[in-house]
Amino acid sequence: MFEQEGNRERIAAVTGASGAIGMAIARQLAAVPGHDVVLVCRNEDKAIRCVQDISRTTGNSRVSTVRLTLSKPRNRSTVSSLYY
Repeated sequence: MFEQEGNRERIAAVTGASGAIGMAIARQLAAVPGHDVVLVCRNEDKAIRCVQDISRTTGNSRVSTVRLTLSKPRNRSTVSSLYY
């Protein structure tokens, strides 16, 4: 979870969010006011469906996705660099 400096809003990056456990975690985080939730997934089509479902069920429009394969070492720092 990333906390923006001087701000109480938080950004939660959830890996594997197109799977059952990751999606459940992303949904719970999205339901908390003030959270931006980023679904980190390999499959963009599944991720988009998950974003739509989570946004609809939680009312949080600040749910997005980034397509990454974290098994590649160069991609591991990409998520945090997007927000800092």
